[in-house]
Amino acid sequence: MKCLQTIVLILLCSHLFGQQKDGYITISGKIADLGNEKIYVRNKNSITLPGQIYPYLDSIIAKNDQFEMKVSLKECLMISLEKEGSEKWITFLGIPNTHYTVQGDTATIYQASIKGDQEYEDYTKLVQVLSKLESKNPVDSNAITMIANHIQKYNSSTSALFAMNYISRIYPTDVNLSLMKQLNPKVQETELYQTMMNTIDQVPFNNWNKDIPKDGFLTTENEPFNWNKLKDKYTVISFWASYCGPCLAEIPELEALIKKYNVNFVSISLDNDRFYWLNTINRSKYPGIHINNFKGFNSPLLNYFKIKSIPKLYLLDKDLKPLESEGSLISLLQLLDKTKL
Repeated sequence: MKCLQTIVLILLCSHLFGQQKDGYITISGKIADLGNEKIYVRNKNSITLPGQIYPYLDSIIAKNDQFEMKVSLKECLMISLEKEGSEKWITFLGIPNTHYTVQGDTATIYQASIKGDQEYEDYTKLVQVLSKLESKNPVDSNAITMIANHIQKYNSSTSALFAMNYISRIYPTDVNLSLMKQLNPKVQETELYQTMMNTIDQVPFNNWNKDIPKDGFLTTENEPFNWNKLKDKYTVISFWASYCGPCLAEIPELEALIKKYNVNFVSISLDNDRFYWLNTINRSKYPGIHINNFKGFNSPLLNYFKIKSIPKLYLLDKDLKPLESEGSLISLLQLLDKTKL
């Protein structure tokens, strides 16, 4: 009997540890007007190459608007749920071993209701607070305490790292580093942790009047961008993305800038998805010569400028070396007037 109990215990432990190692999420729900169409889950963390789309994690054919699927997930990822052939989707944080319930309709799936287990609900509430933070001065001590509490409660999860994305670019380095050091050593071994540390723990910018990194940028026609064509006059470079509301809100002022000053205007997107990049250009009429290297905040050019948030705008001289400014539209306009262009 003891031998049998031991075997059962070993099998049970193997099953449990197997679940922890492999990881999965379950997603079920009802999407009105979905009918018997296929619905997909995509990995929104994956950085795509030019012309590619975010990869699919799994899919299932719905039955009378309803579906239930089990998706392999070894670590926290931003994922999306979308109907086959649709340009609309809902994005949320996938947390391993979590069950999600979705309610909505195909027309407004991006507004669908998503309910998950306790960690997901706590993460959602935390993000609601952090997403409203706009300035690093003064630092919101309540927000910092909330993140610290989340880290303590879910110490072996990377969900806190995703929440910290909302403050890493607006709060001082020492605040971010203090929170990062509270994370579990296993979390500190993840690629996401290392990427964030590379963004947060940086030396002050001191590259003014030095050559900028120019390699890897492609045009909207998917051809290498020739920077030398810009050396006829001064050049404004604008860092933006299709998901950046403040970037799109500046369009009228950027158009006025282009009309007023004798400069080249180059728009450098942080979009990882070529389709949504081009679609936003056509839809919003964001101005300028458009280029992209599909590396987002990991681009060498963004690291050169120490950019942690967008929109950012800088002025390059005829040798394509940056002139000192704060990166804001206001500071750029002041620099343009001072340079008398």
